[in-house]
Amino acid sequence: MKIQHDYETYVRLWRLLRRTRRLFKERHVMFCPRRILQEWLPDEATDQFIYDVCRKAGLEGYGLLPSPLESAFESRNFLIAFVSRYLDTDGPISVYPLVKRAFREVYPNVKISVMKRKKE
Repeated sequence: MKIQHDYETYVRLWRLLRRTRRLFKERHVMFCPRRILQEWLPDEATDQFIYDVCRKAGLEGYGLLPSPLESAFESRNFLIAFVSRYLDTDGPISVYPLVKRAFREVYPNVKISVMKRKKE
């Protein structure tokens, strides 16, 4: 899997996250950051790697990651932290517009921000 800070990568990651969620549901496996990273990168997902991703995302390794349909914030932060740690970048990189645009492509009928309401 080729990972970069670009739009196509985030679209692939959102789709991969959705497929992984379905796969874990079929297997009756808990959908947590640790298990996701171990599924995506079986050889590279060391304890330190998982810890760094979870710390950057503000999540716990065995904490349940909610569905992007329910709450996209945790999933968004998880994907950003994953790419950031995978590429070993610590500096401020403006990825929120890329992630938001990719989210809209994968989940066209879901808003990433729960605070925004439709105008009546």
